[in-house]
Amino acid sequence: MIRKAFAAAAVLVALPMAAQAQGVQYPGFYVGAIGGVNWMFNNSFNLSAAVPGAFVSGTANSNWNTGWAAGGMIGYDFLGPRVELEGIYRDNTGTIGRVGVDFNQISVMANLLYDFNAGGTIVPYIGAGAGIAFLNTNLLNVSANSTQFAYQAILGVGYNIDPMFRINLEGRYYGTSTPNFTYNGNVGGTPFNVTGSPQNNNISLLASLQVRFGAPAAPLPVPPSRPADVKSFMVFFDWDRSNLSQQALNTIKQASDQFKATGNDGAVAAPCQRGQGCPGAQRRAGDGDLGGRQGREPAAGPDRRRRARAAEPPCRDRHPVIC
Repeated sequence: MIRKAFAAAAVLVALPMAAQAQGVQYPGFYVGAIGGVNWMFNNSFNLSAAVPGAFVSGTANSNWNTGWAAGGMIGYDFLGPRVELEGIYRDNTGTIGRVGVDFNQISVMANLLYDFNAGGTIVPYIGAGAGIAFLNTNLLNVSANSTQFAYQAILGVGYNIDPMFRINLEGRYYGTSTPNFTYNGNVGGTPFNVTGSPQNNNISLLASLQVRFGAPAAPLPVPPSRPADVKSFMVFFDWDRSNLSQQALNTIKQASDQFKATGNDGAVAAPCQRGQGCPGAQRRAGDGDLGGRQGREPAAGPDRRRRARAAEPPCRDRHPVIC
């Protein structure tokens, strides 16, 4: 069972690597800006107050208005897993009892995220983070500070505009360990001391824009290759005979060599029919080589037929051909 779980995890991690072929997302560093709205949970907590000669304690109720959040991040994308360091400022106003209060916090978080469709255009992801939060409240014009451990869970979806730019929309649960605030002030010349421990739980809806630095440069266009010059070859032969002269065989060999080098032989076969004659036949007719054939007996027939064929003009007198 454990082996199957490890195998499934390995497949899950390998899937984004295979998606790299889609070419929209590449490994590398990225930076981004993030912002949105923040809701703090209303809660009840213990509150105590002391003035000279008196001390009271009890339960106070906090009610928070919708606040806002803004920040930035720097991270590295492994195509699937991502790690990032972010800083976010959150601010909410509300009331504790009937007293107005402002609550703001700065969190520095290390996040680990996972993209389920890395390399695609639409990229769902999940993540979690942990870090430190610097909390500040202002009550009765008196500020109190506290530093606490912070944690969060992230669920979102990203859209790869191109290999460089990506936008995300995500929801987060964010919280800290319980702070303890102490307010020391003066009202109407009377000093007071107030101590409270409100819980800090938040839901944030955030949008972000990221710029990646791992996208490869666009390849330069490849200029079209010029076709190689192809030499043309032409071989003539008599339509009723099969043997060729040595010159014709050499011409065929040249065409074959050209085909091996360029894929184009440039060869044209042109049969010479009776009554047309073959180029070169006129100058070699006296040797009995009609149409450029050597070592062959003269064609049978009357002498006047041989003289007529010898007197016929070449059938391709405009081309330098070899028979």
